[in-house]
Amino acid sequence: MSVVMACRERPIASHCRSGAITHPRQMAGWSACNGRQAGVALIELAIAMAVVCLLVVWAADKLLHQVDEASEQAAGRWLIDMQRGLEGLLARHGAVLGEGAAPADDHGRPLYADPFSPTVAELKAQGHLDGAFPERGPLAIHPIVRIWRAGGCPGQACRVDAIAYSAAPLLRAGQPDLGRIGGILLASGGAGGAVSQLAPHRLRGAGFDLPNPPAPGMAPLPVGTVAVRAGREAAAGSRFIQRRDARNPDFLGDLSAQGAISAKGRLETDGHLKLGGTAIPGEACAENGLLAHDGEGRLLNCVAGVWSGAGGFGGAFSWNSGGGCSRAPNPLTGRCDCPPGFRAVLVSSGGVGDWTAHGWTEGYVCVRTQSPGIGRPGP
Repeated sequence: MSVVMACRERPIASHCRSGAITHPRQMAGWSACNGRQAGVALIELAIAMAVVCLLVVWAADKLLHQVDEASEQAAGRWLIDMQRGLEGLLARHGAVLGEGAAPADDHGRPLYADPFSPTVAELKAQGHLDGAFPERGPLAIHPIVRIWRAGGCPGQACRVDAIAYSAAPLLRAGQPDLGRIGGILLASGGAGGAVSQLAPHRLRGAGFDLPNPPAPGMAPLPVGTVAVRAGREAAAGSRFIQRRDARNPDFLGDLSAQGAISAKGRLETDGHLKLGGTAIPGEACAENGLLAHDGEGRLLNCVAGVWSGAGGFGGAFSWNSGGGCSRAPNPLTGRCDCPPGFRAVLVSSGGVGDWTAHGWTEGYVCVRTQSPGIGRPGP
C-alpha cells in the first residue's frame, strides 16, 4: 500500500520522472514505478510480435495460393495449346487417319512412329505445336496423346477423335487434388476435363463427356487425370482440296487455269480435244512435240523445229512430163509437193502408149523426214 501511495505522491512521482533520487524511501518508490512500466512494455511487445507473426503467416499463405493459382493458370493455357495442336493434326491428316492409314511425307516416309499416339516432339516437328512449346507442362504434367476412329470407318459417318491426358493423376497427400484440378479446368476455358471421384467411369469436361477408358484398348484413367479433346468428321477434310492430295476431286463443272497444266500421267477425255494455238506449216517452232493447227484446222506438230502435218503420211501426187502437175496434185498441199517435214519418194514411173505424145508420168508418196518439206525431184 505504501508503494502504491508513493507512486501517487507528487514528489516521488516527480523524482521518478526526473531521475533525481536521494532518499532511500524515494528509491523504493522509483523501483516500484519502474517495474510496473517494464511489465506493461513486455505485454505490448508480446502483442505486437503476435500480430506480426499472424501477418507473416497470412502473407506466406497468400503467396503460396498465388503461386498455385499461377501454376494452374499456366497448366490450363498449356492444355488449350495442346488442344489446338490436336485440331491442327486432325485437320491435316484426319481423312488419312479415317482410312486407317499412316500420314506420310512427299517421299512416302511416315511422319509419326505411331500415327495414333504421336508424341509432343513429333507434333512440334510437323508444325502443329510451336517449336518452343514445352514437352512437359506446368505442374510436371507429362502428356500422352491417343487418337481413335469411331462411327464406322471408313465411311461418311466416320469420326476421328483425339485426347491429350496427363500420364499421372494430380494428387496431394495421396488423394486427388480437387482444388488444383478445378483451377486447371477453370483456366482451360472449358476445353479441359478430368476423371472425378463422383464419376470415375467418365472423362468429363464442359465441352465433352467420354467413357473411361475413352478409346478401345486403353486402360481406365485414374481419378485425378486431366485431359483435353479434339475431334472431327473424317469426311470433313474431303470438302477441301489440299496440296499433294491423292484423292480424285471429281469436279462436275468447268475447270479453268491461267497458267500451264502439266500431268505425269495420261490425259483422257470423253469429248473432243480443241487446240487454240495456230501455226503455219514450214515455219520454225519452239519445242518438239508441240501441237497446233493451221488456218484450215489441220493438225500440226513440231518436228525437228518445224511445224509440219501430223502423222507419217504427207499425201501423194503425180507429175507428168507433158501435163505437169495439173492432173494429180497432192490433196494436202494442192500442188505437186509435200508438206513441210515430209519428202517425196518415187513409187512409180512410166507412160501409156506413145509416152512421147502423152508424156511420162511419175508418182510420189510423201513420207516424214527430219528436213523441211521437199517438192518433186527435178527431171
